[in-house]
Amino acid sequence: MLFGRRERRDVESISVVQFARHQRRAVQQLIGRADSIHTHLDWFETEHWLEDAPPLTWVAYQGTRAVGFLGLGPPLDGASWVRLAVVDDGYAPEEVLGRLWERATGALAAHDVKRVALLVINAWVTPYFEPFGFHRFDEVITMRRSSREIPNITSNEFQVRPLQPNELAAVIDVDQAAFAAPWKMSGDEIRQAASMAASVTVATQDGLIIGYQLSTLYFDGAHLARLAVLPSFQGHGVGTVLLHDLLLRFAQRGVYAFTVNTQETNIQSQRLYHHFAFKRNGYDLPVYVYEV
Repeated sequence: MLFGRRERRDVESISVVQFARHQRRAVQQLIGRADSIHTHLDWFETEHWLEDAPPLTWVAYQGTRAVGFLGLGPPLDGASWVRLAVVDDGYAPEEVLGRLWERATGALAAHDVKRVALLVINAWVTPYFEPFGFHRFDEVITMRRSSREIPNITSNEFQVRPLQPNELAAVIDVDQAAFAAPWKMSGDEIRQAASMAASVTVATQDGLIIGYQLSTLYFDGAHLARLAVLPSFQGHGVGTVLLHDLLLRFAQRGVYAFTVNTQETNIQSQRLYHHFAFKRNGYDLPVYVYEV
């Protein structure tokens, strides 16, 4: 059993407090020495995220020593993600996380959170969050494309061009209209993602931004990190022209290998990626949710 590998320390003296900026060093030291770490910060480094951490964040202390941390992301449409969870070595995760989660559940209603999502990047979290009421909800699947062939697609209805700096607000509107909770991204997340992207292009019709894609480069290819289309234009080929244009742009740079993540339940997006020769590569991550 996982619990058997942990030394049972006195948990009665553990206290949980709201995280504040002056505790950043204590939390970073905890992260540096702990093995039980769940990190799902997407576009942010831990230090950056702690600089301006959302209100749903707590630290567990035993005396003056930080022994646990739980941070939920800012709620969007009633949903929040478990972004950071840490338990100090030598402490039973079920005890420390239990204290932290008890504090979290008491605060969810005040922030209008109806659902908390957990991306299981590391399997160690599952046996500890399931007893809290988390259940399997979906699967994030990864698809990969390595073909150099690009389908011949033309469209006179939609135009694709690079994003202009003053158009981020329109892109944020498209993204938040396109995705349901918990898959939405906040404005801060989109701005951060755009600042780190290798390519951000928009699809327009009569000058109106109706879709966009955001991609990054890594050591042996590119990753399509986000593709969103306004709901009223979905199913009309906007995603097709965005993806086709992206493949052409990267081919000019000698980049042909691509990856993309999507939900197992998002059949429409999988059809689009299959059309462009993306195939599942077996790297799938479960998503669990807690319903208030």
